Amino acid sequence: MFADLVSLALEEFARNVGEGRIPRALTHHPSADSVKPLAHEEYDDRGNWTGSVVMLLLLFPDTYVPDKFQTHINVSPAMLWLNGAGDREPVLRNVGMPKQPSGRKQNNYRTNLLEAIIGNLDKDYPGCDYARHLKALWTHVSVHMNHNWDAVQDMDIVE
Repeated sequence: MFADLVSLALEEFARNVGEGRIPRALTHHPSADSVKPLAHEEYDDRGNWTGSVVMLLLLFPDTYVPDKFQTHINVSPAMLWLNGAGDREPVLRNVGMPKQPSGRKQNNYRTNLLEAIIGNLDKDYPGCDYARHLKALWTHVSVHMNHNWDAVQDMDIVE
């Protein structure tokens, strides 16, 4: 299920970008601060730590998806579409610590990006399957990670 959710999320991300459903303000965002106003919070927020992990899985699947699931991921990483400004990769790749202050630092930035994608799809395309699938992936990661840094380091978060 985990690999299927990640693969589906990446496939749908590419399709939604191609269909113009992901706003340029997200694909070409110049900073972490520029993403926050786009994050709408009218859904079950699973937290910055797990949201950050979801985005790491989508942005850098070759690095963060466990090897045993790599054969299931046959699509391009989301980083290709979220780096329109050309300088976001090093910043988004920087992994923060699990217990960061709320509303600040790397985990919050990646989670704001996830929230902005979900929120914009929910607002502009009610009932969008992609928003629903991203929420399912976020919930799946949250449940299986249980906010455990060692689980993320080993990427043994699900079976």
